[in-house]
Amino acid sequence: WKTDGSQGGALFDYEAPEPNNFGTFFGTGYSNLAYVSKYPIDTIKIDRAFMDINSKANIAIVSAITAIGDGLSLNVLAEGIEDQEQLDFIKERDCRFIQGYFFSTPLPLIDLETYVAEYGQAS
Repeated sequence: WKTDGSQGGALFDYEAPEPNNFGTFFGTGYSNLAYVSKYPIDTIKIDRAFMDINSKANIAIVSAITAIGDGLSLNVLAEGIEDQEQLDFIKERDCRFIQGYFFSTPLPLIDLETYVAEYGQAS
């Protein structure tokens, strides 16, 4: 979902990056910031573990990740958005791509097609 205020299926306005261009460098497993400059990526993902915005540390981490993405002209995808407060928080940091249960649970393809038909594409 794009966080630019678009209504409906903004998810489908997003061109998914190729697998080799997508980096999860800010997760909770093995990750290394050096990979951001080493590999040809265009999108970095913020792990949902950092979406507990009652944590001062998480606020600082998410702010730093979005600043790195902005500074390197990378897309930043925040996962794990589950409520309006988290959505507002991530939008304040100019994160343009989000995913999470706030919008929908994971859908099988047939249900996704119905969802898109019902809500349409963002303009």
